[in-house]
Amino acid sequence: MTFEIMDKCYLANTKSLKTKREERQALQEEIMALCLVFENLINALKASKAYPGVDAHKAAIWTQKSMDVRFLCAAWYKSDMTRR
Repeated sequence: MTFEIMDKCYLANTKSLKTKREERQALQEEIMALCLVFENLINALKASKAYPGVDAHKAAIWTQKSMDVRFLCAAWYKSDMTRR
C-alpha cells in the first residue's frame, strides 16, 4: 500500500497544473484516502493478536509517517486550488 501511495504521489506530481488539473487533484484525493485506509489498517493490525510483530511503537511510527504524507498532500491540494 505504501508503494501505491508513493506511485500516486509521483504520478500526481508529473501532471501539469495547467493542462491536467482534474487528474492531478483526483490523484491527490486518492493519496489522502489511501493514507486514511493505511492508518486504519495499522490500527487494526496493532489491535489484532494474529500480528504480534506490529507493536505499539511500530504502529505509531507508521501512523505518523502516513499522517505526514496525508497532511503534506492536503496542503499541496489546497495550494493547487488557490493557483487557479
